[in-house]
Amino acid sequence: VSQSRYATTGDTVTDLHTGLVWARCAHGQVLTGDQCLGQAGTYTYEEALRFAATWTSSDGKRWRLPNRRELLSIAEFGCHYPAIDSTAFPNTPAVWSWSTTPYSADSNKAWPIHFETGAAPGFASSRSNAHVIRLVRQ
Repeated sequence: VSQSRYATTGDTVTDLHTGLVWARCAHGQVLTGDQCLGQAGTYTYEEALRFAATWTSSDGKRWRLPNRRELLSIAEFGCHYPAIDSTAFPNTPAVWSWSTTPYSADSNKAWPIHFETGAAPGFASSRSNAHVIRLVRQ
């Protein structure tokens, strides 16, 4: 990843290609220095949507869950364990992360992205599964 793609400011990362502002840490982790420490929380799909709909940062900005395309935009396919820029997004769990994109063939499923390899699987996940979340804003 070109270091010029991301601009980090405290606990946020601005993607200079998309203009999206991301939380540097998966939700539940805490930025300490330049590392995300602690355990990322896991949520069912509905829990993740409810949580993200109410999350406001200390500066009053509203956050949300990303859609599948947005979440894929920060995946780094040349990196593994995790498949993400580890300078911009330190200690990202190499696990499934929810997107808001529903699976049109089955209303009980939605699309996650796996940050072990950056894979956008050919199958969706049951909405009752618990995955981590990373919040985004415009």
